[in-house]
Amino acid sequence: MEVKLIIIERDINIHGNLNTELFNILSDIPDNILFYQEHNLRHPLGIYNVSTKRVINALNNFEELLTSFQSDQDFNDLSAQHKELLDSIMAFIDDGYLIMKCFYPKNLVDKDIIFASQWLKKVDENLIEEYQNNLNYYRNKLALIVNNIKHNHARYCHIRVHSKYTSTLGYYIEGVKEGNLIMPHKDIHPTHKGYYTGISYNKDIKSYLVDFYIIASLISTTLIELIKKHHNLNLVINKCSYKENDKLFSLIKQIKNIPNNYFPDEYNINLPEINIENESKIRFTKPSSSEYIKRLYKPKKYQVRVIMSGDGVTRSWALPYFNRQK
Repeated sequence: MEVKLIIIERDINIHGNLNTELFNILSDIPDNILFYQEHNLRHPLGIYNVSTKRVINALNNFEELLTSFQSDQDFNDLSAQHKELLDSIMAFIDDGYLIMKCFYPKNLVDKDIIFASQWLKKVDENLIEEYQNNLNYYRNKLALIVNNIKHNHARYCHIRVHSKYTSTLGYYIEGVKEGNLIMPHKDIHPTHKGYYTGISYNKDIKSYLVDFYIIASLISTTLIELIKKHHNLNLVINKCSYKENDKLFSLIKQIKNIPNNYFPDEYNINLPEINIENESKIRFTKPSSSEYIKRLYKPKKYQVRVIMSGDGVTRSWALPYFNRQK
């Protein structure tokens, strides 16, 4: 699948804050085009603020654990906080539908539909499907991990990849192949040069920060179209302040400063790029530029250590970055 290049810039001098474009839109919405009370929902800005707070807290907590990691005993805490990060992004995606729902009168649909995404399709199928088609690249793999852990007993296994100058932590999600062979889940982890693969936490945390801004931008684009179509209003995105701006900038800076050390196959698969020009301007790029990738240190030799727990029954495993078992 060809990945569309997305560049998002946030500039305090232009936008008033380093929060997302969606924050600016929802901070200045006319009350006469809102129907959130009919749906028994919060104001859409309230939905956004609660949802975003969870994402930011998850990013912050995971960054702190990752950068202070001491021993293998910390892996359980690391995976638990990583799961909360994934869950928070999934919840933000779901909350995006609730935000959109606030802009439609309840009487447009004459029956109760639990899921906001399905309710919206009854009202505006083409617009919502276009949004979902753009969203799928950022949602699908995330949903695979979250749903397999939640519904299919998939578990984290952890990995350390060592080279001469670097040590990088990561994980893979277990899958089960015929014959009771436990392996990296084939739908989550593609093979690379005949090896199963994993995911480095360094790449993941940077990717999910950038994806959060991209998802918010996709919701913003849909809202602008929605408001123009149904309310005959060309929305103007005004400058506004955000009281947690300094904390947000600090978090973005901390995540950017996590070393650009990744697993061997990850240097060629849509790395995120975070640039900070100064304390008032940031830029997110995904996938990163070829010039950026050229500057990264890519070890030619590395050692892999897998940290895992048995189940008392299984006797066969296929491990990432070792010879592939078929």
